[in-house]
Amino acid sequence: MNEKIDIHSLDDLSKAEVEELIEVSEKYRPLSKSDILKGKAIILLFLSPSLRTRVSMERAAQQLGADVVTLQSGASLWQFEVDEGIVMNGAAAEHMKEASRVLSRYGHLIAVRAFPNRESWEDDAQDKVHNGFMKWASVPVLNLESSLYHPCQSLADLITMKRALGSKKPGKVVMTWCNHPKALPVAVPTSFALAASQMGWDLTITHPEHYDLPAEIIERCQKHAAANNQKLTITSNREDAFADAQFVYAKSWGRLDCYGDTERELADRKARGLEKWIVDESIMASTDNAWFMHCLPVRRGVIVSDGVIDSPQSLVFEQAENRLHGQKALLLKQFQKLGND
Repeated sequence: MNEKIDIHSLDDLSKAEVEELIEVSEKYRPLSKSDILKGKAIILLFLSPSLRTRVSMERAAQQLGADVVTLQSGASLWQFEVDEGIVMNGAAAEHMKEASRVLSRYGHLIAVRAFPNRESWEDDAQDKVHNGFMKWASVPVLNLESSLYHPCQSLADLITMKRALGSKKPGKVVMTWCNHPKALPVAVPTSFALAASQMGWDLTITHPEHYDLPAEIIERCQKHAAANNQKLTITSNREDAFADAQFVYAKSWGRLDCYGDTERELADRKARGLEKWIVDESIMASTDNAWFMHCLPVRRGVIVSDGVIDSPQSLVFEQAENRLHGQKALLLKQFQKLGND
């Protein structure tokens, strides 16, 4: 019996495995219907909101011939308990120990989306929901975004950059922090940083002081960069960061040193004038005619100007489409169907 393949982060896979996923995504790009996963049932568990992830996952599974069951949090779904060894006399009616085991008997793969609670970074950084499902489920588990990681998005990002680049040699990609009216999770920026550095890009991360990504993530990015003989640069100087960039990836994320205190963080942003951290035509002018990227949804006029996101250099819709094709490859990987017709 084959060992089940869980995917919590794209960084769980080797560089060669990620390259294979990108190749498979291209192979299955023109696919409208296949029976390669006929007879398989995929259960999608959305404990957090979704637009692109839900639709692209449902369509990916359907195009591969699988049956899909989608569960959405709310009145129709029990509230889960995630901590072990406690007395369940609170709001949660079901422990994920039981939920994961039961769903394993109904389907052949469980995909879970669960955002952080944003009360304690130490607690959220444990990714209890996803790690719990991986521990207790007897079928493969796919992360549809957790507190720490978003492998589906980072794979789509890599596919998008490779297609846009064509025959050109990979150069410099910039991930820039941007202002936002909320303190957002770190899953997308951590995943993109890990993926770009693992795949050999010259990565620059630019953010205001105090907006560092988790130290453990940066350490892994540095190891990837060293293995690929590439640079990892972290700077608060936006003008220098954007110089000669081929790609600009815009994303906001919250401060870890005041995690859970959103009022304090937003007041600090206003006091420091961080609304200037927007990707507009003036900052893009210093790049090498760079492509613009964002995972969506995006706040126009806050994260990016209309002129940039609506320009021919914007790849946001390509990224969104590539979620579909990348996720077909991820499903085939977990069902150990890569290379099969």
